[in-house]
Formats: sequence, C-alpha cells, structure tokens
Amino acid sequence: MSSNQHRQTASYSHRRYGLLLLAVLADGVVDPREREVLARYAEQNGLSEARRAGLLAAAGWSETEFREGRRGLP
Repeated sequence: MSSNQHRQTASYSHRRYGLLLLAVLADGVVDPREREVLARYAEQNGLSEARRAGLLAAAGWSETEFREGRRGLP
C-alpha cells in the first residue's frame, strides 16, 4: 500500500469513527457496549487516544462524561 493510500485509509477511518461517535452520543447516554464498540474500532484502525479525545471534545463531551456514560455531569 502506498503512503498516499495509507493516509486516505487513515483519514476514512477517522471520519468513520467520528460519525460512529456522534451516533453514540446523540441520545446523551453512552452504555458500556457502545464504549466497547468505539474502543474496538479505534484500536483496530489505529486511532490515537489524543485523536479520540479531540473528537469527543469537538462533540461537546468531556472524557469524564463519556466514561461515566452521560452528559451534563457536575
């Protein structure tokens, strides 16, 4: 695979993770199974923890809210 193909694949994986994340966050609740699916996808596609945290923040969620499974924690 050429470096350009690798970049395109990585970019696609990042966009897809972002879409999956938004779908999971849409109802304001993240259950353990949803977190597991996202973690597995991120691991299989080489998404860094920093990239995942950035996408989470861009969606308006803190890492604590995500870990606890709901938005609007005190």
